[in-house]
Amino acid sequence: QGIGRPSVYHAVVVIFLEFFAWGLLTTPMLTVLHETFSHHTFLMNGLIQGVKGFLSFLSAPLIGALSDACGRKSFLLLTVFFTCAPIPLMRISP
Repeated sequence: QGIGRPSVYHAVVVIFLEFFAWGLLTTPMLTVLHETFSHHTFLMNGLIQGVKGFLSFLSAPLIGALSDACGRKSFLLLTVFFTCAPIPLMRISP
C-alpha cells in the first residue's frame, strides 16, 4: 500500500480525529451552556447535538457526491479540519 492508496487506517484516523475534536469542544460548551441556561443545560446541549445531526444528515449526500468526483481523502481531511478548527479559535478567544 502506497501513500496514494486508500486503506482502513486512513478512515480510522479520520474518524478518531473527528470524534476527539467534537469531545474537546463539548466540555467547554457545557460550561457556557450552564452559565447561560442554568436549569436547561443538557436540554440545550441535546438540541445543539440534534441540529448538528440533522445538518450532517442533510449535507452527507452532497459531500459524498463531491468526494466521488474529487477524491475521498481530501474531503475527509477537509471535514476533519473544519471540525477541529474551533479548538484553537476557542483558545485564542475564550
